[in-house]
Amino acid sequence: MQEANNTKRIGLIGELFRQKEVSSQAIVRYSSIPKIDDDDSTLYVREVHFIAVVQPGTGKTMSEIAEALAITPSAVTQIAARLLKKGYIEKERSKKYHKQVIAHLTEKGERVYNELHTMKEEEIVKMDKELFSQFTDEQLELLLNYEKLTCSLVQKWSNPSAE
Repeated sequence: MQEANNTKRIGLIGELFRQKEVSSQAIVRYSSIPKIDDDDSTLYVREVHFIAVVQPGTGKTMSEIAEALAITPSAVTQIAARLLKKGYIEKERSKKYHKQVIAHLTEKGERVYNELHTMKEEEIVKMDKELFSQFTDEQLELLLNYEKLTCSLVQKWSNPSAE
């Protein structure tokens, strides 16, 4: 009986990881779709997320942005270069730590940020109705914990020397 339960559990875990792979691929495809068409340029999901992290105000260092987006510093640099060229951000060297580069939103970037804030709330309400309404808050917490644990395990397995 115990062996049958283990076989079923191993099968379920395998299916869960296969579905996670499919979901991850769908998210990557979604990320390449243009999200906002401004007057003279198109913003992609990663660029939109960059703007959301920087926020109006004091700005963020490239390291802070990389950490918040869970991407490499070189990826942040590439996104920043595109946003700079499109006029959504400005960059400056930190007065305190000269090696640090800080990104600030321009007026154009702040307009997009404000639009995003409104859109994001509307999208979350829509997602809740279409997808998440079938889950209790406790079940959503379980899903969130699963995602965090999966990420942690994958990072651990990807870098075994860090143990």
